[in-house]
Amino acid sequence: MAAFIALSSAQPIALAQKPIDAIKLLLGSWSSSVSDKETGITETTVIEFRPDGRYVTAIRDSAFKPLKDQQSNQGRYSVGKSDKAGFELKIERDQKEPESEKTDASETMLIKIVDDNTLQAADGSTVKRLR
Repeated sequence: MAAFIALSSAQPIALAQKPIDAIKLLLGSWSSSVSDKETGITETTVIEFRPDGRYVTAIRDSAFKPLKDQQSNQGRYSVGKSDKAGFELKIERDQKEPESEKTDASETMLIKIVDDNTLQAADGSTVKRLR
């Protein structure tokens, strides 16, 4: 999931013409896990998309304890072009430092809809809906 949030910006592409309600699909909590082969520790990132256009993320280790060196991120999101195959997702992270570069806090990525419970970003990372 960390990869899902930290994706490089995807180039905008023309999407097919049949729109979906991407925001309705996106609402709720999603997760992705990455395992470290050396330590055997699995880090799970959970992202919650809220109806008010805000999102919040949390990263936890194998025991689902918050990682001390990782702080949760939050910010705003919006959905651009969409069709039955996917949609453009714009993420704007809240700035923790007033002096932070604004350009580092915003990115747009193309999200593919695998099914109602699985989304895939342009870099191949996937997230699954939490039940």
